[in-house]
Amino acid sequence: MTEPDLRAFCDAKHPQRKTPFVLDGWEYAASSTISVRVPSLSATTSPEDAKWQQREPRREAWDQKGQAVPVSVELVGRTCPVCLGGGVILDPCTDPRCDRVFPSDDPCPVCGGGGSLPYPEVVEIEGQWFRGEDIHKLLALPHLAIIVPPDCDTTVHHPRLFTFDGGQALLIPVDPPKGVI
Repeated sequence: MTEPDLRAFCDAKHPQRKTPFVLDGWEYAASSTISVRVPSLSATTSPEDAKWQQREPRREAWDQKGQAVPVSVELVGRTCPVCLGGGVILDPCTDPRCDRVFPSDDPCPVCGGGGSLPYPEVVEIEGQWFRGEDIHKLLALPHLAIIVPPDCDTTVHHPRLFTFDGGQALLIPVDPPKGVI
């Protein structure tokens, strides 16, 4: 996996997560809900990256043991929640008593003007729910599997370990959709 591939898992809006970083022989890419790591081609950890050692709360989660279960899910797309399928930004009425919105000429920044997203809001895998966007990104990785520890409590939102050819990923579970227990 190259640095451009890892950048897909970074968070461009967060200054400390917008580019991959090297730590303890691994190259990481992270956002608030997903971390991906692959063996680093660079053996050195920069002083800036070394600061992550104190701030990385998920370090022990990379050592999870258990059965590797291949991930096989079919993602069903959905209407974009921002533009409501119209593909353009919806501008609110300027009258404070009015709750209508009007289409603009600007394409929706979330769906890129297509009006839909290629993944659902959340996806269930082995009894836990994850953001559909994160699973959509992970499914592009070869031989993706989730590690299921023997004592896994699916009611707790601890990071879950996924493996793929050449690396690992941690995902933070989310709450199930309303009405699902």
